[in-house]
Amino acid sequence: MTCAAPEYLQRYGTPTHPHELTSHNTLNFADSEIDKEWTFKKDGESVGVKLQGNFFANNGNILCNAAVGGLGIVYQPTFLVHEHLRSGRLVRLFDDWQTDEMKAYIVYPNRKFLLPKVRTFIDFIVDYFGDEPYWDRGIIQR
Repeated sequence: MTCAAPEYLQRYGTPTHPHELTSHNTLNFADSEIDKEWTFKKDGESVGVKLQGNFFANNGNILCNAAVGGLGIVYQPTFLVHEHLRSGRLVRLFDDWQTDEMKAYIVYPNRKFLLPKVRTFIDFIVDYFGDEPYWDRGIIQR
């Protein structure tokens, strides 16, 4: 999800299309492929935006806190930004554009030999994350 602090947007303007990110400061992971280009999708159109920023970190929480401090625009998973969005410290950008989803898988041996404690763990994970994790409720339109 792409977000920025209201103060940053007030100072530098609010981008309305992903291409406009090239004229904004982005907050990026150090040495990460995902932060060399952010990808957005809408109505069958895919837009890749190559970015340059002046702030790099190897921790998503640090990048989120930098965004809250008004240093630039951040592209982070919802589980890192949901509290900042709900409190108003960050504002979501490009509501009508989709970003790549990250999927998680549980890999286990044949069900025939599945231990009850493994089945319990799998059921817990599926219930906890489900189709819509708790941190997405109210901030993601599906």
